[in-house]
Amino acid sequence: MKTLQNIGKLTMLLLAAMLAVSCSVLERAVEKPTVSVDSVRFQSVSLNEGRLDSQLQVYNPNAFALPTRKVTYHLKLNGRNIISSELALDKNIPARGTVALLVPIRFHYSEVLQGIASIFQQGKIQYQLSGDVDVGFMNIPFSRSGEFVPQR
Repeated sequence: MKTLQNIGKLTMLLLAAMLAVSCSVLERAVEKPTVSVDSVRFQSVSLNEGRLDSQLQVYNPNAFALPTRKVTYHLKLNGRNIISSELALDKNIPARGTVALLVPIRFHYSEVLQGIASIFQQGKIQYQLSGDVDVGFMNIPFSRSGEFVPQR
């Protein structure tokens, strides 16, 4: 009976080791895709909320398509953390191709109440957008910063 238990434990250990090796081999066999932030545009700014759209370009250097599962993102306005969220996706990045991903981001000024005074005093909004795109077995980071001057 103890022999069967030992064989079962050994089998489980071998399966775990094979899984770890196969994941490592897969990551080395796949070239890492790249993500660039093509644009960040404020679409609307009102007294209550703001909305910006971020256009990401994801390039797949591999000879096979890759899925996109989700985009996780973080937004700072004038140095303050505003929102951290994620957007579920269901797009494939073609082999040796690029796909554009539109990430709409809404935020309420109640989330940045302390920073509103600095926005009106400075007359501009400095933004920092960062995050990553999940392609199933790895996450690809991106970031961009800039400023926007609201029209009065």
